[in-house]
Amino acid sequence: MHKRKRILMLVNWQLRYSKEDIPSEQPSNKVVEGMRYWFFRHWDDEELKVDVVDFTRLFGVHTIERRFLKFYVSQALRVLPDLEGYDLILSHSAQSGVFLALLKALLGKRTPPHIIIDPGSFNGGREKVLELLPIRMSLSSVTGVIGHSSSQVPFYTHTLCLTPDRFKIVHVGVDTEFYCPSESKSSDDYVVCVGYMKRDWNTLLRAWRQIEPGSELLIVGRVGLDDGMARVKCMPYVSRSRLKEVISRARFVVIPLPYHTYSFGQMSLLIAQALGKAVIATRVPGLLDYVEEGKTALFVNPYDIHDMKKKIHFLLSSREAVNELAREARKTVVSKYSERQMALGLRDAVDELCRSK
Repeated sequence: MHKRKRILMLVNWQLRYSKEDIPSEQPSNKVVEGMRYWFFRHWDDEELKVDVVDFTRLFGVHTIERRFLKFYVSQALRVLPDLEGYDLILSHSAQSGVFLALLKALLGKRTPPHIIIDPGSFNGGREKVLELLPIRMSLSSVTGVIGHSSSQVPFYTHTLCLTPDRFKIVHVGVDTEFYCPSESKSSDDYVVCVGYMKRDWNTLLRAWRQIEPGSELLIVGRVGLDDGMARVKCMPYVSRSRLKEVISRARFVVIPLPYHTYSFGQMSLLIAQALGKAVIATRVPGLLDYVEEGKTALFVNPYDIHDMKKKIHFLLSSREAVNELAREARKTVVSKYSERQMALGLRDAVDELCRSK
């Protein structure tokens, strides 16, 4: 591993900066004084210092950047004068990476190396010329790109014309020590669906209407979907400790996703599996790397109400199938998709991309 003393990380979500840790918060959402940020705690360089910068909190600026510009311009301008003090820049997502890379390209700045961690295939993987123009221009100053699913490879090679030495695929990982199965083997009589955005609620709810009375559907992260719906209950966004409790007591988990070619949905899948739960998920490209169908989870076809109903009914009627899927899911997450494995994969990918540039 190349020794780097200072890393600048830009993220496209709001952070909480504090002196005291709150364990119930997601590690990626907090910067705690004296603690290594998120996955960097698994990097073994004791001298490493990581500075993490989120987007501008000014409401008007943030709204314009997110809704219209699609890039965090003010974030890039804030860090631009200090770049030479870092050995590496990591940007999480195109929102936090593209404008800074574009500025570096226009100013002729090649150092420090800049790598974009790209869960969303930059612009959602769309082949729109006007959207791709600034992305392609910015890539001239980017050392490399890290995606989270092999489904992103065609976009990188054919649309962005990146050679194989310019990108790496590193699978997402979760904290399997925090997200571990409950000691209690009992469960309540509900099925849980977690998520506040990028969910195919229509297919799930229409399928649920056709399920015979008995269990309840609990939706966590989105309110208002239970209006006029029998046996459906909604719960707002909750802390990760509360989420762990809710999922742990469910019979199984359903993750209904809209069809997109970019990488998404993995964290919801892996959290549920790490907690030892059987999962039904929509077969979307971003999940194909993560699921051994019929062994670690059940797939349903996109927007297929009948298929969703059939898979839900199957798990409601077969405790044996639920238990077997749960066992295999937990085993697979621990062996392949832990946070530590993701962290070490990111470290190795960074080293390889920097060497090949």
